Amino acid sequence: MINFTSAVTYGEERAKTLDKKIPPECPPSSFHGECHGNLVRKTQCAFSWDWGPAFVSQGIWQDIFIVAYDKLIITDVTTSTEKGQKSWKLHVKVFTRAVRDVHVQGLVRAHLAGIDSQWEQSFTGTSLESIDIEGILIPNDAVEMWWPRGYGQQRLYNLTVEILDGQLQVLSTKIIKIGFRTVELVEDPLPGNSNGLTFFFKVNDQPIFLKGSNWIPADSFLERVSHDRLRNYMTSAVDANMNCLRVWGGGIYETDYFYDLADELGILIWQDFMYACALYPTDDVFLSSVQQEVTYQVRRLKNHPSLLAYSGNNENELGLKGWWGVGNDQRYIDDYLTLYVATIKRLLDAEDPGRPFMLSSPSNGAETVKQGGISNFPSSNLYGDIHDYNYGRRFWDAGAYSVPRMASEYGLQSFPSAESLSSVYADADMRYGSELNAYRQHHAGGNQQMLNLIEMYMLPPNGTDERQKFSDLIYCTQIVHAVAMRTETEHYRRWQSQLTNQGEGHTMGALYWMFADIWQAPSWASIEYGGKWKMLHYFARKFFAPILISPYIDNSDLKVFLVVDELPTFDRNDPLEIELELHPVITEDERPFNLFALRSWWHEALELLKTEYRSGAVPLLSLLQGTIYMRVYAWDSLEPRFTEEIPFRILKPSQQVFTASVDSLVEKAKCGSAESCFLFLHLGDPDTGPTSWLPLTTIRDAKGLEKPDLKITKVSIDTTNARTFIIDISTNRPAPFVWLEATGVKGRFSDNGFLLCERTSSVRFYAWETVSEETLRKALTVTSLMDVYP
Repeated sequence: MINFTSAVTYGEERAKTLDKKIPPECPPSSFHGECHGNLVRKTQCAFSWDWGPAFVSQGIWQDIFIVAYDKLIITDVTTSTEKGQKSWKLHVKVFTRAVRDVHVQGLVRAHLAGIDSQWEQSFTGTSLESIDIEGILIPNDAVEMWWPRGYGQQRLYNLTVEILDGQLQVLSTKIIKIGFRTVELVEDPLPGNSNGLTFFFKVNDQPIFLKGSNWIPADSFLERVSHDRLRNYMTSAVDANMNCLRVWGGGIYETDYFYDLADELGILIWQDFMYACALYPTDDVFLSSVQQEVTYQVRRLKNHPSLLAYSGNNENELGLKGWWGVGNDQRYIDDYLTLYVATIKRLLDAEDPGRPFMLSSPSNGAETVKQGGISNFPSSNLYGDIHDYNYGRRFWDAGAYSVPRMASEYGLQSFPSAESLSSVYADADMRYGSELNAYRQHHAGGNQQMLNLIEMYMLPPNGTDERQKFSDLIYCTQIVHAVAMRTETEHYRRWQSQLTNQGEGHTMGALYWMFADIWQAPSWASIEYGGKWKMLHYFARKFFAPILISPYIDNSDLKVFLVVDELPTFDRNDPLEIELELHPVITEDERPFNLFALRSWWHEALELLKTEYRSGAVPLLSLLQGTIYMRVYAWDSLEPRFTEEIPFRILKPSQQVFTASVDSLVEKAKCGSAESCFLFLHLGDPDTGPTSWLPLTTIRDAKGLEKPDLKITKVSIDTTNARTFIIDISTNRPAPFVWLEATGVKGRFSDNGFLLCERTSSVRFYAWETVSEETLRKALTVTSLMDVYP
C-alpha cells in the first residue's frame, strides 16, 4: 500500500514545525505558484517558476517492480578511469544486496568488450554491500578515447560484471557502458600580474569552450516525455553546434535515456543537484533524505563520460548573500554549509572524487572555497561563473555585457509561435493584451519589456487586425531575442583569447538560458514546447559554429573577429616528430576551405607558437589562413556597393582580423550614410561556408529598407532523402529576418531568420515525420521584417 499526501499541504504543515523560516516561503505573485516547495523533495519548478506553471503532480510516474534473489544481486556498478603514460587504470566498484545475515563467498568477474582479458576478485563476508576490483590496467592503444562533440569520436565500451558463487554459478549480471576520458577544472593564476583565476574545463587535456544552454524538465507532466522527444531535443542541441547542457537545479535528475543520449552524441552535462533559488532545512529528517538522494544519483550517473561536473545548487549562494536578507544570520550560513559542504561534498568525496564539484552556480570557484564556502560577492568576473540578467541594457550593443570567466546563464524572453499558442488559447485570447496572455507571462513586466525592446531596435507592427498583429508581435519578439543572444554569445566567444586591463577575460563558456519550454508561454527558451525551433535556435547554429565570423561596432569603429574551436594539444618539447592531424571539427560537406593546406608552413607556425604561448603543453589550434570577403550593401539594392578582402592568419581561438571606421566604409561604398548600409561577410562559398551580417545602425533607423517581393518559387523532394525538401525563394530587395513556417508539419529548416541579399536562394526542410510534397507546399509561408508594416 502506498499512501499519498498533498505535497502542498505537506509543505505548509512542515513549515509550522521548523524553528525558523526557510526563505523564500512563497514564490513571487507573478508566478501564480504554491508555497514551501523548498521543504519538499519534489521537482522544485513544479511549484511554479517565472517560465512555468504550478502543477505539483503526484503519483508513480516510472516503473515500479519487485526483485527477488536467493543470495546476492548486483544493484550498481560504478567505474572511474585514470590515464597514465602507457595505460589506463580502471577502477570498478560493485554494489550488492545480500540476503540478511547470510554468509556468502564467491567471485566477481569483469570483462570489457573488445579486450582479450578479464579481471576477477574473490570475496567473502556477511551482508556484503560492495566489492572493489582493483589493479585493472588497459594499454592506451587498446581503447579509443571518448570526446565531446566537435573534438573527436564518442567511443563507448560495454563492461560486463558477474557475481559467481563458490561453485562458479552466476548469481547476478550487470552490463554498463563506459568511456575512457579525463576531465579537469582548471583554476590557475593568470599570466603576468592579472587578477583572479582561470575557470575552464579540460577533457582529455584539451581546453573546451562550453557552448550550449540550460536544461529544464521537458514537460510539467514528466510521464509525457517520450524517448522520441528526448532524442529530438538532444539532436537539436547537436544541430545547433552545442557541446554542453547544464541540467538546472530546479528540475529533475534526468532519466537514464537522457544521459545515454548525451554519451552517444557527445554532449557534456553540467549536473546541478536539485536545489534552486531557495534555502533548505537541515534537520535530521531532511538530511537523511538528502544522503539517500545524492548517493543514489551519483552511483547512477557516475559512469557516464558525458558527465562533466557537479554543482551543489542553482543561485543559492547568490540568494543567501543578497535576495533574502539573511546573509549575516549565522543560522542560515551554518545551514548552507551543512547541506552543501558537510553533506553533499562529503558524499561526493567518497563516491566520485575525480569529477569537478562547484558548491554553487554562480560562484567564485576556488576563491569561494578559500573564503570558507560562501563569497561576499559570488558572481565576480575574475573567478568562477556568472549568471547575467539585466533587462534595462542595450541588448544589441556588445559593450553592454560583462567579461566573465564563464557565463553559465544569461538571456531574455520571446514568445513562442502563434501555432504553439493556438493549441491552448481560445480565438479571443490570440491578442497581445488578452487576460490569458498576461496570465501565462510569469516574469513580472515581461510582456512590456519585449515591447520596449521592439521599439528600441525596430518599430512595433502597426496592423489593425488583432490576431495578425499578435502574430507579427510574436515574430518581432523572436527577432530582438535572437539578435540580442547572438550579440552576447559572440561577445563571450571573442573574449576567450583576451584580457582587459583589470584582468577580466579568457571567457571559456557560454550556456544561455534556456533550452526548451515546459509549456506554451513566453519564456527565455530557444525551442518551443514540443520541439519547434524559435529564431534563437537557428541563430545558435551560427553563433556556436566551429568557425565564427564575428563583426561588431565598437563606438564608431567596425571590428571583425574570427573565432575557431580549439584542437588537441601536443608537447612542444618534440614537436617535429608529431604528425599534424586536425580533428574533424567541421564535416567534409561543411568545410569552406582546405584546413589541411597549412602543412607547408608548419615550421613557420611552430615559431609563431613559441612566441604566443608559454612552455609546456601548447594548444594545437586550427592554424587558419585565408580571406574573408566583406560586402557593403545599401538597403535599397541587391547589388553590393563595395567588397573588402580581409586576409587573415590566426593562431589563437579568437583573433581580431580587421578594423575600420564606419565612416570610411560608408565613404568607400558611397551609400550616403551608415543608416543606409549593411554588411555581409563570408568565408569560402557564401552558400555553404561561415557567413555573418550586420546593419551599421539599428533596424529602426535604417534608410531605404522597404517591403520586398518575397516568394517561395518551388518546393521539391531531395532525391537523397524522402524527408528532406528543397525550398527555393526569390526576392527583389534585401529582406532581413526571412522567416519560414511549415504550419502543422513537424521539422526544422536548414536556416531561418536569415538575411536574403541575393535574388534567389534555397533552404532545406528536414521533416520529423512522413509528409507529402503537396502537404508541405500548402503549409509553407514566408515572411520578412517589412511584411509586418502594411
